[in-house]
Amino acid sequence: MSHEKKGFLIILAAALLVLIILPLSGCSCDAGKSSSVNKPPSATVSSVAKSSSVASQPSTVTLKNSSGNLSISAPSGWKSDQLWPDSEISISSTGYYIVVLKKTKSDYAAGYTADDLLKSVPKDPYLNKAVNNMNLKPSSKITINGLSGVTAQMSAHWLNGGFLAYLISVVEDNNNFYEIIGWTSSDSGSMDLNILQSVMNNFKVN
Repeated sequence: MSHEKKGFLIILAAALLVLIILPLSGCSCDAGKSSSVNKPPSATVSSVAKSSSVASQPSTVTLKNSSGNLSISAPSGWKSDQLWPDSEISISSTGYYIVVLKKTKSDYAAGYTADDLLKSVPKDPYLNKAVNNMNLKPSSKITINGLSGVTAQMSAHWLNGGFLAYLISVVEDNNNFYEIIGWTSSDSGSMDLNILQSVMNNFKVN
C-alpha cells in the first residue's frame, strides 16, 4: 500500500473518531446541567418542614372546669389531672400541681372573708390525710384578673416523709370564693414557686 493511501486512511479514521466523540461529549454536559437544575434542595425542604412543625405546636393550653366558666391558661405540657376531691380544675406538669376549689359564700357566716378561708386551709380534711407539720405564713393581698383576695406560702411534710412547698391564693367575686392551691415537692426536684405563681395568676372566671 502506498504512503499516500495510508495517510488518507489515517486522516479518515481520525475524522470519524472526532465526529463520534463530540456529540457524546455535548450530550453529557447538557444532561449534567439539567440534573443540577432540577434536583430539589433537600436540605432547604427539610428545614422548612421542621420550622412548620415547631410553629404548629401551641405554646399555651387553656384548661377549663366541666361547666366551662372557670379556666386556667398554662404553658404547653400542663394537663388535666385528678388531684383533689371536688376540685373545679385540677392540673399538673412535671413536679408541679394546681387545683381550684369553689366555695359558695352563702355556705359561710356573714362577714366571712377570703383571709378567713385562707387560714382554714390547714384544717382541710383531705389535706390532713396527706400531710402534716403545716406552717402557713402571713398572707398578703393579691388581685388575679380582676378578682381581689389574699395569698400565702405554706410548708408541710408528706406523712411518709418529704418536704412540700405550697402557694395558696383565695380570691372572690360576688357569690363565690375560689381557692387556688399550688404545690411542689423536694422529691420532684422542683421547688420554684414562681412557676406556680405564674400559672395561678392565669385563673379566670369566664
